[in-house]
Amino acid sequence: MVDTTEVVLGDATFQLRPLFPALEAISIAYGGIVGATSQIQEYNVSAMADIMCQFLKANGHGMKKADVGSRMVEVGLASHVPPLLELLTNAITAGPEEPTPLGDAKSREGA
Repeated sequence: MVDTTEVVLGDATFQLRPLFPALEAISIAYGGIVGATSQIQEYNVSAMADIMCQFLKANGHGMKKADVGSRMVEVGLASHVPPLLELLTNAITAGPEEPTPLGDAKSREGA
């Protein structure tokens, strides 16, 4: 199973996995994972906020794009590039043998 990536937005920390619903929406919007990584590396703020929103939503943490974008800009966009790229990279590479537990019921069901 794919490992989690820690994302900090404002005073909240999230453990996110690159789940299919997010990857599907991102792939459609940005021409695949490579297109999404390109938008992140170009610091396309709208794309970065949208991609983060897709991962948050798929992991059960729905937030509005404007709120996510504002929180990302508060600490600087550069700090969000590594976790976003990690989420996308984890989707295309093998994860660890033992997943990182999230402590929620959904994670326990899959374990």
